Amino acid sequence: MNRSKKIWRKLIHRYRLVILDEDAYQEKLALKLNRVNAFLIAGFGSLFLIGFTVLLIALTPLKEYMPGYGVNTAAQRARIEALVHRADSIEAVIQARSVYFSNIEKLLKGEVNAVPVDTLAHSDSVVRLPDSAFAPTQRDSAFRAQVEHTLRYDLTGVPRKLESVVLFAPVKGIVTNTFDIEKKHFAVDVACELNTPVKAAADGIVVFAGWTAETGNTLVLQHARGVVTVYKHNAVCYKGEGDRVQAGAVIAAVGNSGEFSSGPHLHLEIWLRGQPVDPLQYINF
Repeated sequence: MNRSKKIWRKLIHRYRLVILDEDAYQEKLALKLNRVNAFLIAGFGSLFLIGFTVLLIALTPLKEYMPGYGVNTAAQRARIEALVHRADSIEAVIQARSVYFSNIEKLLKGEVNAVPVDTLAHSDSVVRLPDSAFAPTQRDSAFRAQVEHTLRYDLTGVPRKLESVVLFAPVKGIVTNTFDIEKKHFAVDVACELNTPVKAAADGIVVFAGWTAETGNTLVLQHARGVVTVYKHNAVCYKGEGDRVQAGAVIAAVGNSGEFSSGPHLHLEIWLRGQPVDPLQYINF
């Protein structure tokens, strides 16, 4: 019993904590404490510090730096991966469109070097047959001669097909300049009266409508099956980029614009999968 009283007396025995000014020995602060009070103050202070630290980590971005504390880490990683894939897809689309419009620009400036069609058929993966396998029979030769003779004198203006795309004559007039790969003239020039309506050769969408110094008011239509038609030297373009047009719709008016124009006419080009073709083989003017 005496021992318990001694311990209790030690716990409640008061001590005085004094803070003195070293130079003047003047008392600045004095606290009366016992061991019980000191233990309580230290305990509550520790609890407060621990609680404050937990709240600071839980309610601030500091929690991201705590190992194993991330919330929905798997979901966030999946979202980041999805955003990365989407960014890659957008970049691929932008690059493809950049190449496409670059090719259109070269096409309008006449900077495209035509590749002979025969060279496109050669490939290491093609099974080569002997020339005798392609020799026409007498019946085939007679049929071909008949078809060529019929088409040569066909002046009806009936539209013909190019890769399953029906092409109509944009204008009616006199052909003054024909298709010539050696001279890099990938078109036919059709002379007609000024401001004659220029019609779309087939259903398509306008991918370019603007002005160039050499070709003046120029309009480019993208059709199905990789077919592109180009209309140059117009007096005015009635359609803008992104417009969808139907075959026979008026898209421009014949003009004499551009440095390369020597009179009112339509400069018409037809491109198939990036290669120029002779418009006279598919359109009767």
